[in-house]
Amino acid sequence: MIKPALAWLLAGLLAIAAPAAAADAPAQLARCQTTIASASTRYLSGVRQAVTPCLKLISKSVVAGGSSTSAAAATAADACVKGFGKLKNTAKPKAQLADQLDAALGKACDPAVNPGLLFAATDTVTVGATTLSAANLGAFCRNAGGNGTIASFADWKSCLRTLTDCQAHQSILLQWPRAVEYLQALEPAIASLPPTPATTDALAAVTAFAKGLAQPECDVPSGLLVTGQQGLIRLQDEDSIWRAGVPFQYADNGDGTISDRVTGLVWEKLDRAGGVHDVGVTGSWSAALAKVAQLNQSAFAGHTDWRVPNRRELLSLVDYGSLGPSVQPAFNSACASGCPATDCSCTAASAYWSSSAYVPDATRKWIVSFSDGSTSTDAKQSAHGLRAVRGGQTQTGVTP
Repeated sequence: MIKPALAWLLAGLLAIAAPAAAADAPAQLARCQTTIASASTRYLSGVRQAVTPCLKLISKSVVAGGSSTSAAAATAADACVKGFGKLKNTAKPKAQLADQLDAALGKACDPAVNPGLLFAATDTVTVGATTLSAANLGAFCRNAGGNGTIASFADWKSCLRTLTDCQAHQSILLQWPRAVEYLQALEPAIASLPPTPATTDALAAVTAFAKGLAQPECDVPSGLLVTGQQGLIRLQDEDSIWRAGVPFQYADNGDGTISDRVTGLVWEKLDRAGGVHDVGVTGSWSAALAKVAQLNQSAFAGHTDWRVPNRRELLSLVDYGSLGPSVQPAFNSACASGCPATDCSCTAASAYWSSSAYVPDATRKWIVSFSDGSTSTDAKQSAHGLRAVRGGQTQTGVTP
């Protein structure tokens, strides 16, 4: 089954027709698609490198040092100005990550430069049973925060930026669940610094980035979820997929846990041994918290910072190419009756608790179903499974 991915979808946004006179159109298309993958990957990496050091400083002060978020943000403000300067630099626009992405895409994908590439509202891209018309793609971009139209190269590029920014926000929140809180505290901290072009730019960048983080997850059409996946597909050849992003990398630690080398998270393995880690154990939200407390009290796998994962973290384990359960193979292997977590890895094709609050109703929580990778909400007294998590990619024994 096809595993949809961000760069594939971005390539799909490029509704392309090749006129007979354009003999080099296939080469232009290949060059454009390759650029989509490489430039968006560089952009995502650059955003992480710009934002992560700032969040790490604040998190370390708050979590390990016990500081308030406002005090931690004030201490980190100068360093954060430097990092966020990569996102907004009015004195040197070409140094901005977004401008570098736009320049690369314009050179490889703009029909004005590459006449073999056409953008037309009537063009469609068909993948299996799914037809992605310009109108559907526009709706997708609107759900992700775009303007909802794909009628020109400028619209396409704007939508691509919207989607890439959305994945950048998801990546940051996956590692730093409290990022919105930290950046909201950072705004007044930077505003209190001596006004300079650098601090003015950084403040604007922090405000915009915090706003992006606070938006709901990018909602995508059924079957087009992109969380944790990146790659591209050639138009008209749905079997020609190659992965342009960082592949999934899991390591079994031999102590009942699995490390995700991409996100840095460490996950509890579930088994069928009948104890606290048994995959068949379900319970209410209170029971989920009680299990986490039990794991911490017993220093499971040598750590005492286990917690309930947030929704984005749980979604990083979903494999949209499989059903019942829709989970990466590392989390569902050799699962036989009576097997301990050191020998097997189990996932039930059912819902698991996340720590993500459902804002309209405090009596409900977001859950993730590993039957098909879907998300929904349920009352806290309902019974669901729990897979505990700890850590983060740049953390040292602390949780952001």
